[in-house]
Amino acid sequence: MKNHVQVNGQIININKKVSDLSMKQRNWIAETLRTEMLIFLEQNLNGGGNAIGVY
Repeated sequence: MKNHVQVNGQIININKKVSDLSMKQRNWIAETLRTEMLIFLEQNLNGGGNAIGVY
């Protein structure tokens, strides 16, 4: 069971593929990544402006 850990008395698989996740989990991950990416870009881009689509 090298791909499992015990958390709060439950055994959880820690090596899931995206296809193994529910739609709610996929949406949560996508929204979290989007939010964190926007925060990162806002904090680290010099010159301001809209970073999306600017090369």
